[in-house]
Amino acid sequence: MIKFLQTRNFTYKTISKKDVLVMCLMLLFTSISYFSYGQAASATYALTSNGNGTTSGAVTATTLAIGSGINSASYGNTNGVTTGGWATDGGSLNSSEYYEFEVTPTSGNKLTVSSIAFNHSISNGNWLCAVYYSYDGFATAGTQVGSNFSSSSTTPTAQSFSSLSYVVPTGGSFSIRVYGWESDGFNRSLRLRNMVISGTTCVLPAITTQPTAQTVCQGNALNLSVTASNTTSYQWKKGGTNISGATGSTYTISNTVAGDAGNYTVDVISSCATITSNSVAVTITPLPVLSNITYSASSYCTSAGTQAVTINGTNASGGTFTSSPAGLSINSTTGLITTATSSANTYTITYTKAAAGGCSAVSASTTVTINAAPTIAVSPTSAAICSGSSVALTATGGLSYSWSPATGL
Repeated sequence: MIKFLQTRNFTYKTISKKDVLVMCLMLLFTSISYFSYGQAASATYALTSNGNGTTSGAVTATTLAIGSGINSASYGNTNGVTTGGWATDGGSLNSSEYYEFEVTPTSGNKLTVSSIAFNHSISNGNWLCAVYYSYDGFATAGTQVGSNFSSSSTTPTAQSFSSLSYVVPTGGSFSIRVYGWESDGFNRSLRLRNMVISGTTCVLPAITTQPTAQTVCQGNALNLSVTASNTTSYQWKKGGTNISGATGSTYTISNTVAGDAGNYTVDVISSCATITSNSVAVTITPLPVLSNITYSASSYCTSAGTQAVTINGTNASGGTFTSSPAGLSINSTTGLITTATSSANTYTITYTKAAAGGCSAVSASTTVTINAAPTIAVSPTSAAICSGSSVALTATGGLSYSWSPATGL
């Protein structure tokens, strides 16, 4: 049990743990409501003494702007803002004659405008008016809100547009212009008072750490992650297509294959909005497999010319050849041995494909012996004998011998 001191009469009030839990849940749901479901926001322009707007909620408002085609403004408690110089427009809208108001959500918030309301009046004549909105400060043409409406009263008349759902794009603002035109006079005045732009704001999800590009060796794990706030869920995508079950802040493929290469994004989702991360490239490096390297023989004479190597494996090209000890004439890129310029010895030749693209280095070795060319001695070096006689010829310096011509000896 938890007790609170009641200061007025110094008595204790007992609150159960259940009551405390209820209060905590109420605070929690209030917080969730604030971040997810939206809070009321508005900008109000009284227009009785100046063109400034007052705001409530997570929005800011700029000062009233006036089109270049009309005179400067004056303000009063009864009619609000008044300007003269509105031309006889032949019954059509003049793009330089307007009152402009702008509301912007504060950083990290999304604004949805639900209603626009104001009072309007004229000095005399019969007017038509129209309201247009823009998300880029009318850098491009605006869009009309509802239909044209008439203004023919010298006393303020209410005008409103409700049940709107104008969602301001992230980084944008909501601007409206009130246009007026009439065809039976000149230099008359259109007046506005109590402009109120209303809606709701909610806190946008925000990405604090973007996913990063990955280069992974085939068969190794791919790990993508994002860090975000004010979010309720995630959806990872490859090439713009949802990945089934990939709804967490991290996405892992434990055993990658070539088909996992591509461009990945993640949608960060809340009931306020969905934002998409940067697109990151995933590269899958083919796994190098090296069985062995072989030459056509295990030993060569220095007179054997050049000898090429065979690399047995997959995705194993592009490596480097080395030999030990020194003395072997070998091309480090191709493994080609030039026997004529090699010293007689037994060599260990190693082929290594360096670590790259997330894959570990692989290597294989073999041995090759280079033998010096034999020096052959034959004695006697020449002999002359009679037919039917014999002479002994002796050869040294070789392992086996072949005499020629094969007949007549």
